Amino acid sequence: MYKFCLDVQEAKRTFGGRDNFVLNRVYQNAVLYSLEQIGEAASRIDLWLIREIPEIPWKNVIGFRVNAAHRYHHMDFASAWITIENDIPDLIRALENLGPIDVSEDEIIQSPNRSKQS
Repeated sequence: MYKFCLDVQEAKRTFGGRDNFVLNRVYQNAVLYSLEQIGEAASRIDLWLIREIPEIPWKNVIGFRVNAAHRYHHMDFASAWITIENDIPDLIRALENLGPIDVSEDEIIQSPNRSKQS
């Protein structure tokens, strides 16, 4: 999920601001793919983790994925820009502040900050 958030920010740095996003299909496709992947990952998160990070509007994240995947031709790209501009940085901060999470006996998911300190 974190990687796809960074991909959205990289697309923004590469392609530019809102006007370019609204007009450029390659930019739209790149960002919407990443947003769909973020929503897909969010739909697979266990309830206990959702409760651990209540500041993230998980239902909206998942709902955006459904709209982007199934209603692409009716997408409001001006509204999607708000997600890029406001919500993705908030999600990145929340994920960076998240500590290590045990997901099974053999696997630990760590926040990006924690993995850098190792």
